[in-house]
Amino acid sequence: MAALQSWGLLLEIDSRLPSVAGIVVGGPVRGSWRTHSQSGAIAEIVGRLREHPDVAALRLVSAKTTYVHRDLWPALLATAGEKAEWQLQGIRPGAKRLLEIVNVRGECQTDRIAWTFARTPNEAARELERRLLVWGETVHNRSGRRARRLETWDSWKNRHHLTALIPMPEEGRKRLEEVVTALNTQFHAHARLPWM
Repeated sequence: MAALQSWGLLLEIDSRLPSVAGIVVGGPVRGSWRTHSQSGAIAEIVGRLREHPDVAALRLVSAKTTYVHRDLWPALLATAGEKAEWQLQGIRPGAKRLLEIVNVRGECQTDRIAWTFARTPNEAARELERRLLVWGETVHNRSGRRARRLETWDSWKNRHHLTALIPMPEEGRKRLEEVVTALNTQFHAHARLPWM
């Protein structure tokens, strides 16, 4: 938590940027942390971070799982809520339909919707999440299968009782870009945000 609070963003795994796996093992981790000899310790910390009330986990930096500290949530919400060209251009029909469903209901679970598109609803969900059009998380249904639970950012904001003032979208993007640029400079990396 100290590392996350200090940097604002912390990747789950990365060979250059600060990451949960790297902090746990004391150095860079390449490949999947799940095959590392200290995978149990990494999994424990990942689980704690995902449950922490001041942490949001999403694929943000270089399309990798990124933990975002509450201090950056206003910037994240401003950026996600813009519905900018980078978010909407070229969106596939299945993802577009799933977005409509989430927007009408406020939230939905991919295994509980009727689906007629070629790509699975989980694939459509990942497309929406990469574009920051919805918040998403993996859940397990009664049969033990994985599904994605999606919700609008407004619903997510209310669920987390976020009362901070949300900046204009340009300010939010700029704030996130500043953090990533500082990390890239400090750690000689080339991380990107979805719109970069």
